[in-house]
Amino acid sequence: MAPRKAYDNYIVNLYSSRGLVWSRKVSTSSLKYPENEKGLEFGESYFWNVEGEDLLDNKKSANNKFSILPLEKSREVEQQEAVIRNTFRDEPESSSLHSVLGAYYINQGLIQNAIEEFQIISTINADAPLPHEILGSLYSDVGNKDKAIEELQKALALAKNSNK
Repeated sequence: MAPRKAYDNYIVNLYSSRGLVWSRKVSTSSLKYPENEKGLEFGESYFWNVEGEDLLDNKKSANNKFSILPLEKSREVEQQEAVIRNTFRDEPESSSLHSVLGAYYINQGLIQNAIEEFQIISTINADAPLPHEILGSLYSDVGNKDKAIEELQKALALAKNSNK
């Protein structure tokens, strides 16, 4: 797979249903949330995109959507996380803990959190294809097709090796 083109600058745009929330131009491929901008609102949905620009070429990504949980739901998730972690307090780094958290996050629609848990599981169980299959599906759900393909290829290779 060819790496994506690097641009001289990137413009990150954040929108709500009311229009542009903020826009920032950076010369790196990462951006921390701007300190001088107000926080995102509980229960609100947002869209963001990135524009790469250089001397001869500009390219805009697709819009990506994310939502901020309502405050009550956020508290509920925190409480349930605490219950799950308490259940596995004797094995705080087990793949079982991360599997239950990952499944809970999937059920709640918290796909990025689920991805983080299944990445941990894929490290703990380096020879297991299932975490990579799940990661492939999750990356596909969030529109990251390159990572989805990469994870599914890992799962396939691990499955082939385990059948030898």
